Amino acid sequence: DGTLAEGDLMLKQFAVLIEPATEVVGHAVKCGGERSVGAMHHALGGEPQVGTHCCVAGRRLIDAGGVLLGQQFVQALRVRPHPAEHLVGVLAVREADHADLVENLYTNPGEAGSKANNGIDDDGNGFIDDVHGWNFNGNTASSSDDQGHGTHCAGTIGGSGNNGIGVAGVNWQVSLMPVKFLGADGSGTLEGAIEAVNYARMMKVDIMSNSWGGGGASQALQEAIERARDAGILFVAAAGNDGGDNDSQPTYPAAYPVENVLTVSAIDNQGRLASFSNYGKVSVHVAAPGVNVVSSYLGGDYRSASGTSMACPHVSGVAALVLSANPGMSYSELKQRLISTSQPRS
Repeated sequence: DGTLAEGDLMLKQFAVLIEPATEVVGHAVKCGGERSVGAMHHALGGEPQVGTHCCVAGRRLIDAGGVLLGQQFVQALRVRPHPAEHLVGVLAVREADHADLVENLYTNPGEAGSKANNGIDDDGNGFIDDVHGWNFNGNTASSSDDQGHGTHCAGTIGGSGNNGIGVAGVNWQVSLMPVKFLGADGSGTLEGAIEAVNYARMMKVDIMSNSWGGGGASQALQEAIERARDAGILFVAAAGNDGGDNDSQPTYPAAYPVENVLTVSAIDNQGRLASFSNYGKVSVHVAAPGVNVVSSYLGGDYRSASGTSMACPHVSGVAALVLSANPGMSYSELKQRLISTSQPRS
């Protein structure tokens, strides 16, 4: 049924440190300096990243906002028309009332308003009152963050901009759709991961951003990712924090050989491969900032964190921006755009 046997490695977050924020510059976090990227690509990467590319959004597109991808949760992006711009839905856990996130919280129109919390599956999708996503760890509609990592990640992708506080995410107009499958201790089951991916696909997202991993290869999870591919979804994944070569020692889900998987390693603000980051000439595609990244946190706070979990949302946010400008782009075209417009490092 896809559950992990007792003693198997549990799925876990890919953040190695979370601590109180020490520097928030203006309403944005300095991440790699203030260099703008024009076409959303920078020459970033470390020596071990042979064949790996790096991309990061800069201040010309965003205010180099906070970065931290959703440890406890699969994340996903959905594009839909907006009067001025495109809204991008993000499947991530978050603190619902955080000042930098509240404006971008996803609301399921089929369960909202008078239908909210009425104990009825009004939209007929199999989940009762999933107004703001779903919690597969507790099998409940209460998907709020109880660990902090997801809130941090949500701020990187969709922290409000130009509001005079905190951080600015890569995409200021997004819907943060919480889909939780890991608990407060940062671990969960393979079954929960598969259910979360399936739910995001059912909700018709365009991008899933994943900063979690653990255990060996699973045919069931790979097939869930393949179904996401068949639905046209880009699956962005953190490379992992073992400091190893994913080509020879694969980390999952980042290393699944599925065409829609885009794997991200972490670099520091000098463009050097983070000491903890996995890499891979074949299996890792791009890199992004993942060291001492500041973003939103529980209790309306802001924290600094490091990990490939922090790098992954940068790329997911840029992907969302590209897709919002090119709504007809396929997942394969989007993936290739992100790789080809990044600068290789040798």
